[in-house]
This record gives sequence, structure tokens and C-alpha cells, in this order.
Amino acid sequence: MKKLLTLFLIHFTFISIAQQQYTFTNYTQEQGLPSGTIRGIYKDTTGYIWLTSEEGVARFDGYNFKVFRHNPDDSTSLPNNISFYGAFPRFGDIYFETQPRHCKFNPATQSFSFNLPFGDTLKTFRINEVKDNKDYYWAICKSAIFKITKKKTERFALPFSVVPYDWKIIASHNNGVLLSSIELGKPNVHYVDEKTKVISKIKIVNREGLEDTSTFSDVFLAGNNFYLFNNKSVFRFNSPKRIFEWYFDLNHTKNFEYAFPPYLPFNDTLVVISSKEGFLNIVNLKTGQEKLVYVNKKIPELELSDRMILSMTSDNKSGIWIGTSQMGIINYNL
Repeated sequence: MKKLLTLFLIHFTFISIAQQQYTFTNYTQEQGLPSGTIRGIYKDTTGYIWLTSEEGVARFDGYNFKVFRHNPDDSTSLPNNISFYGAFPRFGDIYFETQPRHCKFNPATQSFSFNLPFGDTLKTFRINEVKDNKDYYWAICKSAIFKITKKKTERFALPFSVVPYDWKIIASHNNGVLLSSIELGKPNVHYVDEKTKVISKIKIVNREGLEDTSTFSDVFLAGNNFYLFNNKSVFRFNSPKRIFEWYFDLNHTKNFEYAFPPYLPFNDTLVVISSKEGFLNIVNLKTGQEKLVYVNKKIPELELSDRMILSMTSDNKSGIWIGTSQMGIINYNL
């Protein structure tokens, strides 16, 4: 008897680990994935799960995977099978980064084009949304960031040149807009003043109140606060002062191999951090409690040479979708 799957309600197999009950479901090429290595995993505004890989783009409806690939005889097909990034912002727009440029997907015609919202000449960009706001979203390219509504596109010139896939915009409807480099390295976070269009660098301070120049991993919005993580500590944004202040230290700093991009703010309280070895570290922002979970429950360990978690997204219930290097995709119910 076939299992009845819906997009947000799946009959899971329960597995006991360290006296805790965890829920996992694995999907691989046997179930229709274009590749066992999933570079990106996303959820669109209608509820579909999308996957990017080096063998095409796939859409999952809870029952089946529909795979889109390049067809040299069809100019409206996926421009290239190699796809690393997808964007699913407000208004139902869908974009994919394929070699060598971005394209737009039309759900009505199931076709791809280069009809982009800020001109056909913009080949590389990243899109970020504003939490709890459906009126606009943000995009970043080499020399500017854009605030995009249904009626217009507002341009903010950058005081420096960027590589778009190394940067992202984190926006809050009430607390402002941050621009950060997500490339592992020295702290590089900026505040964007929407009224004056001035972009200024943000300072990060440790528990002693001194500037912290440690390597940081990611910046994101959870609840009504911005948080900055490095491999040692968590920092919270002080909006009036426009600085990141030390919040608490992490425990799993020595035995946790961080992946990149590693963080998923699951809700206002929990943050899920991925690793190079198939582990998740679930951090509670209110209590500082951490919990390690190993995700592979299907593929024999001897068959795996790479367990890296490459991407994560949450569903509308209590689960997350995990894209991996060799383990296909995994649904984990928190």
C-alpha cells in the first residue's frame, strides 16, 4: 500500500537516538531526484519544494518530483542543467542561477526566460525578503541593492563593489536593513538607512565590550531581533546603538564541523546549524541550550564519502527539508 504524501504532512518512520525521538524521511534518485547532490532547497509561495543541482532543477509536490533540464532544441527550457541557487520572493516570482546567468521561471507556461525585474543586463544577483511583509523584497547585485515592489524598483548604490553570492540582505520591517558578507572571514556587516540611503559598517563587541574581530559565519533575523553567529558565540543586534553585542557562548565549538551556508532560523526561538559531517546543532536562542542530531538514517555509512549538508529550508509545520551532498534530501521533523 502506497503511503499518502501531502506537502506538509508525511507519514514518517520514527527512530530512537540517544533516548530522543527523531523523525526522518530520505529521498534519493530512486524516488526521482535529478541528482544525489542537492545544492539548494527552497519553498515557493504556493508550497512547492524546489531543488537545485548539477543535473537540473526539480519541483516536489509531496507526491512526485518534476525535473526541468536543458533542451538544446527548446529556447524556453532551463538554460543550463548546472543550477546552484534559486530565489522565490514576493509576488510569486521564481528565479534560478544557472551557468552563466540567472533566468526566470513562468509557472503558467512551465518555461524559462531572461525577463528579470531590473533589466536583462543584470546577470548575477541574490534576493532576500522582509519578514512578515508581503509588499516588497530586496535584491543585491555587484554595485547596488534594490527594493522591489509591484509598482517600482528603488536603487541604493553601494559604496563598494561586491560579489553577490558572497553577500545577503537581512531585512526587518521594524528594525531596519542589514547587509552582510556570508563569506567566511572577518566581520563585514553594514546598516542600510532607507531614508538617507547611507550604508555604514556595524561594530561587533564581545562580553567585555571590546570589538570582536573573530571570524563570523552568518547573520539572520529570528523573531524581532537580528543575530550574528561565529564559531564561538552568539551576538544580538542593539538597534538604537547599531552594534552587535555578545549574547551567549556556544558549547559545540570543538567537535562540530560547520558547513556553509550553515544557519536556518526555524522559528522565533530555534536556530538550526548544519555541519560537514551530517550533524545538525539545534540552538535555543532564549535558553542557549544546544542539541546535536545526526540526519542519515537510510544510506549505509560505508557507501558515503561526503555527508555535508548543503542547504536547508523549513516547511509550514514542524519540519525542515535538508539538501545533502550524497544523501539526497531529508525531511526532519523537529
